[in-house]
Amino acid sequence: MRSIFTKNLSLKLLSVLLAGCLWVYVATVENRTDFFPGEIPIEVKNLAPTLAPVYDQDTVRIKVSAPSSVWNKLVQDDFIAFVDLEELSLGTHQVGVKVTCSVPGVQIIETDPEEIRVRIETAVTVQFQVVTNFEGELAPGYEVIGTEIEPEKIEAKGAKDIINSVSQATAVVRLTGEDRDIKQKVKLLALDEYERPVKNILFTPERVEVSVLIAKEGGGKIVGVKPKLVGSPTSGYWISQLTFDPATVRILGSEEKMENIDFLETKEINIAGLNQDKELQVDLVLPEGISLLSGESKAVTITIKVSIEAQTREATAGFSYTSLGSGLTVTNISPSGVQVMVSGSGGILGSLSSDNVVVNLDLSGRSAGSHLVSISKASISVPSGVAIVSFVPNNVTVTIE
Repeated sequence: MRSIFTKNLSLKLLSVLLAGCLWVYVATVENRTDFFPGEIPIEVKNLAPTLAPVYDQDTVRIKVSAPSSVWNKLVQDDFIAFVDLEELSLGTHQVGVKVTCSVPGVQIIETDPEEIRVRIETAVTVQFQVVTNFEGELAPGYEVIGTEIEPEKIEAKGAKDIINSVSQATAVVRLTGEDRDIKQKVKLLALDEYERPVKNILFTPERVEVSVLIAKEGGGKIVGVKPKLVGSPTSGYWISQLTFDPATVRILGSEEKMENIDFLETKEINIAGLNQDKELQVDLVLPEGISLLSGESKAVTITIKVSIEAQTREATAGFSYTSLGSGLTVTNISPSGVQVMVSGSGGILGSLSSDNVVVNLDLSGRSAGSHLVSISKASISVPSGVAIVSFVPNNVTVTIE
């Protein structure tokens, strides 16, 4: 009896081993068919550039068949769901949803829904400055000290009513405990003024590259930027606005050296004789032992706006009449003059007189006799470049014969 179990023992052990391997192989390659967890966003393809899609159903559920070893590794980015709008025109259309997978051996068994309704409207295109938003956290003790976006401006296209509701194009950067600078290709998100997502917006490009500058909390010191202007604008002009980008930078150095530094000056900017707006780039001047944090630019963009220096003076206005009845004549106006306070450049104000500062009196319907006629700012004409500050009196008595 014992010989039954011991006879050809090595062959029997080999058979058991092969059976086990076969079982493992079958279990590995056995296909799994199920709905993929989560939903796949639906994209639009082949739509004419002058048109924009509007559709409420913007995601699709999919049933997938794949070997178990592959199924368990699938992620959302492995799939692309889209509707092909080639040759479709304005109006509402029922369009089939197509799904592809970039992973070999994966079969799409079912899509839910199989079709969506798409309304096609005339497109409106608007430019937006890209802003960043962060989700998640950095490593403890680290902070974001700056971001760089490429490109900084993008085009957004959509139906008129929808594009008008967009307030910003946002690049959402997801942080996962980083402790050094990171660079990500980030898909853009359209938000309204309440920071709610806006659907049916097509961005060009669809993604931007965001570089995030990260440093230890409290590392270095943030200081202001101060443009160093020398000289004066042309006589009669003044600097009405001065802006610079960036407005602050982070410096590195010993605590002793950084302690008394609150700003960095630029190299000298000569504005002698300036009589028009100017934009230029100028480098910062770094004190000895002070450097800029990695990623900070030494160049600052300075924008200088100049305006004509405004002056004021009082002018005595003349009179003109409109709609005076046939055969009637104005014989007297009391008081005899209207004093108008005006502002403008010195050159223009010097040429003012009762010939070019005039009160226009509307005498329609006035018969012979004395009439009280009101004066408004709109009834006073002045040369171009001159503004009316105030005037007295507000009415005059006109005698007509």
